[in-house]
This record gives sequence, structure tokens and C-alpha cells, in this order.
Amino acid sequence: MTPLFYATVIISTSLLWGVGYLMMKKGYRELSTWQTYAVDTFFVAIPLWFLYGLINGKGLYDITWPAITVALITSVLWALYYFTINIGPLSLTSTVLSASPIFSIVLARYILQEKLNLFVLLTILLSLLGILMTGFEKPKGKFHFASWFYIAIFYAVSYGLVGVLQKFSLQTTSNTTFMILLAIGQLVTTIVWKMVKQEKLPPLKFRIVGLTITGLFFVSVADIIYFYSLEKGLASIIIPLSETYVIVLTVLSAIFLKEKIKLYQWLGITLVVFGVILTNILLGNSQTINLYASTIKTVNLDSPIKLPNIVRNHSSPNTTSSMQTSNIPLPPTDSLVAKVTYVYDGDSIKLSDGNKLRYLGIDTPELGKNGNNDKCFAKEATNINKQLVLGQTIKIEKDISQSDKYGRLLRYIWVDNVFVNDFLIRQGFARLETIPPDTKYAAEFAGAEAEAKENKRGLWKVCY
Repeated sequence: MTPLFYATVIISTSLLWGVGYLMMKKGYRELSTWQTYAVDTFFVAIPLWFLYGLINGKGLYDITWPAITVALITSVLWALYYFTINIGPLSLTSTVLSASPIFSIVLARYILQEKLNLFVLLTILLSLLGILMTGFEKPKGKFHFASWFYIAIFYAVSYGLVGVLQKFSLQTTSNTTFMILLAIGQLVTTIVWKMVKQEKLPPLKFRIVGLTITGLFFVSVADIIYFYSLEKGLASIIIPLSETYVIVLTVLSAIFLKEKIKLYQWLGITLVVFGVILTNILLGNSQTINLYASTIKTVNLDSPIKLPNIVRNHSSPNTTSSMQTSNIPLPPTDSLVAKVTYVYDGDSIKLSDGNKLRYLGIDTPELGKNGNNDKCFAKEATNINKQLVLGQTIKIEKDISQSDKYGRLLRYIWVDNVFVNDFLIRQGFARLETIPPDTKYAAEFAGAEAEAKENKRGLWKVCY
């Protein structure tokens, strides 16, 4: 994912969540916690998320038990967050959630095997420090700090874990299906909570629920953006950077709720902005290059690679030299062998045994379907893939995942010791697409993409 992608997520979710939660807080003057959650469920989440899923969903029947379980847990934790917002100052209770990404980063490292560049990790932690400083405010009145502290710890650990589980579930189903499951989970949580609280919804007059519904709508739209980005990007980046909404919330609380911004909060805001800017700069230079990657078997190519003529013709003039000076992994000695009978596009093929296969770690522009136009450089990527592998006997290597949600095998490909995945991204026919847990060659692919960008090869010259 590009720095622009992460920046867009940060800005959009921060503004929408910040404004939305502020409206929800003000709406508590007319509605209780359960009533707010119920209004969210029936009048915002269910209609909005179902509509989003039906319009954009490609596999709404691709429902998995991990996704169902995580959606239900998420709904329960969201109900708890609604409760925490109502028990103390908004800027203080926002710290409850903003502490969770610390746990998400650690858990993503061990559960999803996501490994960040050390400098990217440090800038994210800098932002998190600023978030915690910004959100914290000394409680006033009869508010019990000890009670809030225990809730904060529980929520931070729980939501830190569930954030990673959300990313895991999005590897088994689409974000559109997951949003529908969330709506159902929220409905179940609302009904169970109703049985405990024994409350009723007030008369649905706009002057009573209008502000709340508007705020909930903003929050739900931000949720859609968040889960879409979580499916496409790294959890250890998306989760912590999305918490920058605390800045928006703090400033708006000062303006509309008359909560004063302390000097340390201004310092926290400065740290967040500085950390986010540094993170995006580093992502632009290094993507998510893994500085801790284990050493893999590589070989220095001292002679030109034997490739079809069309590959040489489509490549940039310095193709051979760039391949020669790079360390390109060789296929494992125990790799499986298969024959390619059909090429669908630049990164997916069909094997002689009937299986469809998708290349790991890269993404090529899409060919137009259902009357849509081809994406820029899609035909070139498809043609080069055909010249490389069609009719060839290839060597394939599995990472962690067996297949994707469409049933396609996920593999790395070699032809005559030419690492096809690496070649396509290095010569500008593909972009980097690192989706944990399949990150074995993430560092190599990130370096290959950086080289392609620097030399303006392929789509980096034509499309950007």
C-alpha cells in the first residue's frame, strides 16, 4: 500500500470519528447509553452496512466462523466503548481506545507475522505517545479514576487483540461481508443488552435523536473506510494511525464542550502530527521493508538470465544489469512442479491440474470486466506474464496461506530459476502487495519496487 493510501485513511477516519463521537457525546443529553447503541444498530449500522455490502460485495456468501466470531466480539466491545464515553470526560475516555494499538502492534508481530521497518515502528510509537498525551485529562467531580483505569486496561488489551483478529478474519472473507456480519452482531448485542437494561427507545423525533444519528452516521462511514483499509493494508500501521482521531476529538471538545486543552495535550498533538508525517515519508521510501527478515538462500547472477525475447523487448534497457546486481532467491530444492495452461492476467494463471493460482506478494493492474476499461498497464502486464509462463513448466513455493477467498492457490513462481513474482515487480509490471501472514519475500519485493520506481520502469513511467 502507498503512503497516499495510509494518509487518506488517517485524514478521513480522524475527521469522521472525531466529529461523530463528539455528536454522540452531546446526544447523551437526550439518550442513555443503550438507547444510543440501539439507535445506531437499527437506524444507521444495519441499513448503511447492508447497503454497502450489497452494492460492493463480491462474495456475501463467503462467511467464515472466524469472521462471525470476531464480528460478535467487536460488537460487544463497541457497546462497552459507548458505556465508557458516558462515564467521564470525552477527552479522557478516548484514551481508553487509543491505548489499544500498542497491543495491536505487538500482537500483529507474533500472530500475523507483520514486521515493520525499525524506523517506521519508532515513528508509529511516537504518534501513539502523542495520542495518549492528547487524550488524557485529569477527571473532575465524582468520577472514580480507579474504575476508569481498570476499564481502560481491559479495553486496551481486548481491543488490541480484536484489532488483530479483525485483520485475520478479513483474510478469510471480504470487508463487505464482514461489515454485514458486524451489523448482525450489533443487533444481537443490542437485544441481549435490552434484556438486561429493560429500557425502551424514546419517541423518534428528530430534535431528540437527530444529532445522535448524524454522529453515528459519520462514525459508521469511518468504520467502512477503516475495515476496507484494514483488509488492504498492514494492521500494525492502519490500527495505530487511525487513532489520530483523538486530535480532532480533543480540539472539537475544547470548542463545543468547553474542555480546555492543556500544554501537554498541545505537545501530544504536535508529536502525533510529527510522527504521522515521518511515518508516511518512511513508507514512501521503504514501504514496509522488514529489517528483521531471516536470511534466505540467494544467488548473485553473474550472467544474463535466459528469458523469452519479448521479455527483453518489453523490459527497460538496463534489465539485465539490474537483475545481475540483485540477489534473487532461487526456488527451494523441494519446490513442486506444474505446467501452466492458461494466463488470466498479469498475476493469475491456470495449471494443468485445473487449479487457479494467484502470485503472492504482488498486484498487477486489472483487466476490464463487464464493460469496464482496462486499468493502466494491465494489457502489458498480462502479455509479459503470458510470455514468461504460458506453456512452461514452473516451480512453485507456498508461504503460509493455502489459498485466497476465491479458492485460488497462493504461490511464488519460478521459470528456469527466474523468480517471476520478483521480475514482474522489479520491471514495473506489478506493484507491491504484502498481505500477512505471507511475508517471506516482503523485503525483497519492497526493494524491487523501489528500484522500479527509481528507474521509472513500466507502469511507474506510463501510469504515474
